[in-house]
Amino acid sequence: MRTHRLALLLALVSLGASARLAGQADAARDSTPQRRSVPVLGLWFVAGTIASSSVDGGWERTIRGASPQSSSGLREAARFGNAWGSPGAIVAAGALWLGGRALDDTLRARLGGRALEALVVSGIVTGGLKGLTGRARPFAAPGNPERWAFGRGIRNNGYQSFPSGHATAAFAFASAITAQLHSDRSRLARWAGPVLYSLAAVTAFARTYDNAHWLSDAAAGAAVGTLSGLAVVRWNDAHRANWIDRLLLGR
Repeated sequence: MRTHRLALLLALVSLGASARLAGQADAARDSTPQRRSVPVLGLWFVAGTIASSSVDGGWERTIRGASPQSSSGLREAARFGNAWGSPGAIVAAGALWLGGRALDDTLRARLGGRALEALVVSGIVTGGLKGLTGRARPFAAPGNPERWAFGRGIRNNGYQSFPSGHATAAFAFASAITAQLHSDRSRLARWAGPVLYSLAAVTAFARTYDNAHWLSDAAAGAAVGTLSGLAVVRWNDAHRANWIDRLLLGR
């Protein structure tokens, strides 16, 4: 419980400070480099997911071994990562948005709004994949990462392994906040990106450590989350004053 609260407190304090100090620029930027990089990034994620699937069994045996499982440091890291993946990232996004609206802080509200949008988009994608792919979680099929059953994940939690929802949320938050800071030409993007993506990586690790997901599930969640965050920010950059901004930001 203490770790859970620490994760939420750290998220809210650090993100609130970064939003407060970030640059105020709203000018449109040339997004051509980003547009070209997204498909390439997607291909790298696909390759990474496929590569990680080849070591799913070996990673499970290693991370579930006596030594890693008896490590207090790894246990605390896993607790922190789980708390950040859910509900940490969701609470942080909501707090940024609500705080921004309450204080009439457009920058803070925009960061929170982008993160919420990315969480919704990535959540829909991941939720659909979970239900349709029906991959058995490690605890439901120990040592058997190849157990898939189309549609079985719609109602059976034990078959909702692919992708990791916690990893999806953590990477969606990191991607949306970092991309929006880059869009605003904020110098804080230099450190916010590494910090937020590191938190997301801890979340991905936690899901495999707790035997809830295979390694490739975490990789797929990272892919969905990261690409969703980039897509949300890029779409908003190309559609200024769109209906979502009018709804979330009041403009």
